[in-house]
Amino acid sequence: KAFGAEMPHPTLAVRSVRLLKDDSFAKEVSRHQGLSIDRDRAPKFYRESDLDILSQLQKQSASWHADAYPVHSAGLLERAVATGRTFWKTLQGVPLRRGEARRGRIEWRLASAAGSRPYLIVEGAIALNAEPPVYVDEAAGVVGLVELDAPAGEELTKVADALAVGHSIDDALRELQDRLPSRELAVLVTTLILSSHTGGSLVSSLRNLTETLEERKETRREVRTQLSQITVTAYAVPVIGIGTLLLLDQIMPGALSEMTSSGIGQIAVVVALGLYTLGFILIRRMSKIDV
Repeated sequence: KAFGAEMPHPTLAVRSVRLLKDDSFAKEVSRHQGLSIDRDRAPKFYRESDLDILSQLQKQSASWHADAYPVHSAGLLERAVATGRTFWKTLQGVPLRRGEARRGRIEWRLASAAGSRPYLIVEGAIALNAEPPVYVDEAAGVVGLVELDAPAGEELTKVADALAVGHSIDDALRELQDRLPSRELAVLVTTLILSSHTGGSLVSSLRNLTETLEERKETRREVRTQLSQITVTAYAVPVIGIGTLLLLDQIMPGALSEMTSSGIGQIAVVVALGLYTLGFILIRRMSKIDV
């Protein structure tokens, strides 16, 4: 199941239903009330894996939407699928099974009047916002991890390999920042490091970071639009000057040759070209704003 105004989040709705002799489900379905379960007093039909999953849901589900509990961890979702009793949207059909990892890509789409948001796209499937992201192929009935295309996928693999051999999260992310020098990446690395030290909701932090970077992108676009006239002027001024000399030489043939044949004329042309170049540089420098 999935809900959310942005990229959908995976959720689990716990149901109890009687299995008939023909391996079909009975029509009567009971909803699980609450996540607090005492292992000693749990119903006998709960398996040990069920109790482990419910325990994990209880730890990460501070709130829920109706009776659907949000799943932030892809590992927890995979454990639920591994039970062979996880269904997509309805109990009618076949249980979900684990699939191979698939490639995904990031697309920026207009979300509101405030601007665009990044969306994870997986061909032929629905991408879900988990850690790491997962996909659901409803037609094939499979769930799997999403891999990003290069260079993001390759760089994140290097980070995962560094963590696997014992590097700290700080060192692994700093190495990523050194390999890909970027102001946006530096902000992302700082956010991840602070989150790992202080705790809190990483999803909320990344969402706020995404909104901030998108606002910065919109501001940069607006500034570039406002300065477009100045940029055109920087190129137009020397073009007009040189064009005037060429036009004058066409109107009065030999005027340009006569002007540059004397020392004073040559000095005047050099000074004029220098002033045009200086004006071009100054205009470009004044129109350069770092956002």
